[in-house]
Amino acid sequence: MKDLGDNRQGWIDFCRGFAMIAVVIDHTQMLYPKFVAPYIIFAVPMFVFLGGITSSISLEKTTSPHLKYIWKRLKPILLSYAIATAAYRIFTDGWAFSASNYLWSLLLFNVTSPFYFLAFYLQLIAVSRTLYWYLNRYDSIAYKLACLAILYLLSSFLMNHARILNLHGGGAFLLGGSYLFVFALGMVCSKPITEIASNPKMVLSLFAFSLFMLITSNQFGWIDIKISNPPLLKAILYMLSMAGLIISSFHLVKSSRNFMVSGGLLCISTIGKHSLYIYLYHFLVLLIICNTQLYYYALTYDLEKLIVQTSLCIGIPLCMALTHQAVSRRLKTGRVSYKIDGALRVRQ
Repeated sequence: MKDLGDNRQGWIDFCRGFAMIAVVIDHTQMLYPKFVAPYIIFAVPMFVFLGGITSSISLEKTTSPHLKYIWKRLKPILLSYAIATAAYRIFTDGWAFSASNYLWSLLLFNVTSPFYFLAFYLQLIAVSRTLYWYLNRYDSIAYKLACLAILYLLSSFLMNHARILNLHGGGAFLLGGSYLFVFALGMVCSKPITEIASNPKMVLSLFAFSLFMLITSNQFGWIDIKISNPPLLKAILYMLSMAGLIISSFHLVKSSRNFMVSGGLLCISTIGKHSLYIYLYHFLVLLIICNTQLYYYALTYDLEKLIVQTSLCIGIPLCMALTHQAVSRRLKTGRVSYKIDGALRVRQ
């Protein structure tokens, strides 16, 4: 298997994939008893935590001006969001299209409940460079911890005094409320996690400590869906335990030659690589499935329905993303070939 650590940070895609599967399971079981709901509350905070890590890695390398960098980060998300909103709007309006309904949904992020995530995540991207500058102004652990403490207090203030939208969870608050702290935490943890990944002994230590924290969280009742969105401190600690466990597990088995293990890693990482596409469209697939109910006659148990719904809600958007990627690559290759061929003709 190709080393998943090449080119992209393979463990980041793996974590995203794991979190994306958890999000879809959470949404696809909404009609049935929520037998795993408390244990997958790590998913959205982990996406934000990973967003802080990737922003830190990106900002460490960039030389672009502030506004140019922010626009470069926001542009693909905004474009994908605009197209997805149109798709949801057409479906919910009975396969018609109303420009006014579309524009209001676009501005308020309310065409479907999962889009609350984009409402605050776009804000975090917009302030990411300023946040990164303050967090890295001094290369001191004490300074970074002080910054995190201030941001935690600021996040608490935002959750109590800065409600800006009528949305679910963190989408209701300026900068996502406590998601601001989670995002900054990802920025601070970026370098330590990278250093741990290069040391096998430290990877084993991270696995053992994360497993201990996970068991502790369960024993003390810290795993509670009521404290997950925006996440309170106990939910953040649980998320960090899951993140450490997933990251260390990836590094422990990524070099495995077992076909099942390597195939599983590649599958989850592919889901993570296209997590934005899956996040945008998985709920639309679920709405269409629930609206048609064609397969309900063949499925008897809730678990069967959960497995089928989860597979379709991940598989269909993933196929869309891979198709779009293949077509874009083909068109890009065609344009490059045309330019090269045209240049040769001019020279002749």
